[in-house]
Amino acid sequence: MELRSNPVFDERYGAIRIVRARRRTSVAVAPPDPRLGAAWKTGRMPKQRVGFAWYTRGQWQRLREIAHDCEVLDDTYEDWRQAAERAVADLRSTGVTVQKVFINVEEAAAWCAKRRRRFNSAARSAFVIELLRRT
Repeated sequence: MELRSNPVFDERYGAIRIVRARRRTSVAVAPPDPRLGAAWKTGRMPKQRVGFAWYTRGQWQRLREIAHDCEVLDDTYEDWRQAAERAVADLRSTGVTVQKVFINVEEAAAWCAKRRRRFNSAARSAFVIELLRRT
């Protein structure tokens, strides 16, 4: 007698069970994340929201003056703006919701100093997340 696998979605446990024709064994595979709720069952994932640090020309100049990682920043505002617009377009094309978050560099630097963090890209990302949480 041939053993055949029959994957079955088990509503009670929210997981996939493998049911064997000869022996009744169950193997739970990929238990759902309860935060996903109904989205997990439908196979559609919730939309992702991303904050993108956005600067004015003056704020960009100030960022280049005080950032600890200024060597990795684009040389000009125009270069940064072009790369940022391209990155935002790429994210949006994959279905990600992108929100431009205008940054006051002095406020971001003060936020970093208060938390004893270097004013680098990781800290600026954390600052953007903090601003998004406030809204």
